[in-house]
Amino acid sequence: MSPEFILHLLWSRRWVILAVAAVAIGTAYYLSLTTEPRYTASTTLVLDFGDAGPFDQALFPRQMGSSYLATQVDIIRSPRVADLAIASLEVEDQQRLSVEHLSEYEPDRLQEPQYRQRLIDSVIGGLVVSTERDSHVISLAFTSVDRDLAAVVANSFASAYINTSLDLAVEPARRKGAWFEEQLVVLRDRVAEKQATLTAYQTEKGIVSYDDRVNTEVTRYQALSEDLLQAQQRTDEVRSGPLGPEHPSYRRAVEQQQAARASLQAQENRVFEAQKERDLLETLAQDLDIARRTYDLALQESYENSMESQFNQTNVAVLTEAKPPSRSSRPSFASTLIAAATFGLLLGCLLALAIELINRRVRTEEDIEEGTAVKVLATI
Repeated sequence: MSPEFILHLLWSRRWVILAVAAVAIGTAYYLSLTTEPRYTASTTLVLDFGDAGPFDQALFPRQMGSSYLATQVDIIRSPRVADLAIASLEVEDQQRLSVEHLSEYEPDRLQEPQYRQRLIDSVIGGLVVSTERDSHVISLAFTSVDRDLAAVVANSFASAYINTSLDLAVEPARRKGAWFEEQLVVLRDRVAEKQATLTAYQTEKGIVSYDDRVNTEVTRYQALSEDLLQAQQRTDEVRSGPLGPEHPSYRRAVEQQQAARASLQAQENRVFEAQKERDLLETLAQDLDIARRTYDLALQESYENSMESQFNQTNVAVLTEAKPPSRSSRPSFASTLIAAATFGLLLGCLLALAIELINRRVRTEEDIEEGTAVKVLATI
């Protein structure tokens, strides 16, 4: 078909096209008047990537902003946030929301898990969360047949998201804090046990200062060593003299040397024993010191987690609150009529073409030449 033929066809069938377009416009106009208007209220939130709180030492990487925003959008549309948002509504608002989103509304079943899950899924379906590229702003839009309810639910979702994001931030600290509380009891008992063991050992051995005791024993050992050396010298002098082994002086010198050697040996055993006691005491003291340091570190970590779990600030702020819209978002009267007119004209053209194919007519010179195989010489 040539363009000339199509123009002739459309012009000749213009009443069919206009009739179809008129029916489409009339139908759209009727539906616009009879369809219950729906209202969309939106609130905006701004996220500060650089303000992660005083307990977070690593700021959020700017290059991961898109991923972070996508995660926040998923959180906003999560059942947890939706459930919290619905729970924060007034009873009347919950009833109106349930009537709108549940075909079989039963107030007594609102707290049933399956029934409430249906409401949550339906409400999430009416929520639109959007972000702009290279922007830290998130927009929450909720559509309802009640303009006031649309604004209330949008603001409720924003508040529920802020509370949820705060809970998600401090929840790990709370779990760690509870774990540290349990560990502190164990570590405190361990410190007390180590201290009791050390004290009992000191009491048993009568040790006040193990360094002084060891030094005293070593000093005595040195003194006895000198006594033994002098006894040996006297014995050597007697042996080199004219006195025989049976002489009282000779025998007394030998006995004194033997006694000095025995005393030195006994003192040497006492020095070794004192050193063993000192080593064991040092080990017990080290165990006590390690237990105390472990307890102090756990206590410090517990304090930090306790403070972090009580942190009530978040990096999310409401930029604009949702207000009841003055006009409905759909149906849009003008947009509906324009779309209906466009659709009607296209459908009319297709209908005109279908009629032409069924009832073919001669409209141009080319039609005569194609139909009769005779060349047209002139037209009047």
